[in-house]
Amino acid sequence: WINQTTNQRGKKMTTLYIYETESNTLVARINGTDNSACEEVANFHFGDTDSYGRTYSPAFGASDGIIPGESVVDIDAD
Repeated sequence: WINQTTNQRGKKMTTLYIYETESNTLVARINGTDNSACEEVANFHFGDTDSYGRTYSPAFGASDGIIPGESVVDIDAD
């Protein structure tokens, strides 16, 4: 449920969360029709996997979970 949102037309969307690996701070949310669309955009914008991590289930507030960022970018993959 956490990675399935609905767009304005009622279509199910997938959300890929991008975070800085050093701080676990969220930097972007990529929304798309499926994982493949989200991953393609993530590779283009955040290809450096040493600096950025990816998850479909961010576990906000959990121990070692993703920390909400102050300037999170929302990107549409479609």
